[in-house]
Amino acid sequence: NSQGEHKLYGCGHNYYGQLGLGDRRKIEQFEELPIVLAEGYQIERVECGDDHTIVTAKNAEGGQKLYGCGWNINV
Repeated sequence: NSQGEHKLYGCGHNYYGQLGLGDRRKIEQFEELPIVLAEGYQIERVECGDDHTIVTAKNAEGGQKLYGCGWNINV
């Protein structure tokens, strides 16, 4: 929106932390997800899988950022 607030909501299994909540609670109703975008960026696309969520964001100058959460087997 015009005030720079961006909200993303999700629900689901969350066993691998794919909702980015910092825990592994099963979420049965939509809950706001804690995504903090860089200043001037807006969510462009959200991709969800069984064990991850990927968010791409874009700014007015064409800059892009990628955010992700979920199963990171290669820690």
